[in-house]
Amino acid sequence: MNKLNYGIIGKNWGSKIFRILKKLNKNVIYLDIKSPKNYKNIYSYKINVKREILEKSPNIDILWIATPTNFKYFLVEEALNNNLNVIVEKPWLHDEKKTKKIIQISKKKKLQVGVHFEFLYLKQFLNLKNKQLINNKNNLFSGFFNVKKKSHFKKLSAFHELGSHIVAIKLKYFNNTKFKTFKSNYNKKNLRKIIIDSKIKSFSYDFTNNSEKLIQKYIKDFETKLLYKNNYKIDLKFASNVYKCTKYLIKKYG
Repeated sequence: MNKLNYGIIGKNWGSKIFRILKKLNKNVIYLDIKSPKNYKNIYSYKINVKREILEKSPNIDILWIATPTNFKYFLVEEALNNNLNVIVEKPWLHDEKKTKKIIQISKKKKLQVGVHFEFLYLKQFLNLKNKQLINNKNNLFSGFFNVKKKSHFKKLSAFHELGSHIVAIKLKYFNNTKFKTFKSNYNKKNLRKIIIDSKIKSFSYDFTNNSEKLIQKYIKDFETKLLYKNNYKIDLKFASNVYKCTKYLIKKYG
């Protein structure tokens, strides 16, 4: 497999991604793009982004965007304009019009945009047995994602930041089931769990203490799809559906 070069925007979660990529022996660099609050105004921020991506793009194949949600759309668009494939951290909180525009640009340039939902790569889901019996319209789906820590994002609800993982799992593997319960909170005992109630074949999986190398699995899958020119399915269209579903669930359970 050809060796791909990475660029990263974002120093918090991005630093973890950086370390993992280095351990995988990838070429990886940080882009000198700080939070918008560190600039005089938004115009200055955008000028710096454009300049930095333009200068670094010759040495990058994949740009990994690990920043808060506000400017993800602008960053993804700028990366595509510089002919870079993109991985963007969830959640994707943009409307259908903006999402369609990004998808159109990526298709025109034959570039991939993937959204990082790491828990989709749990082997329990990838190797699910009796899937037809579990993923059934008569079955009820419950999902829980709580963490002890406080939120780093004041304007982002736990449903979007944490619960979107649960929604992504349901849409990817259990889309025929109906929601029964959906809970997601900060400052609670750590819990990551799904339960599917069924008269025929029930299923539950607690992945609170998961030790699988999920980010590494994600990277391998994205690179494989990219190198063999297969469309990556965990894309902006999928992420947009997760967003819409999460918004609906917030109204119902929030």
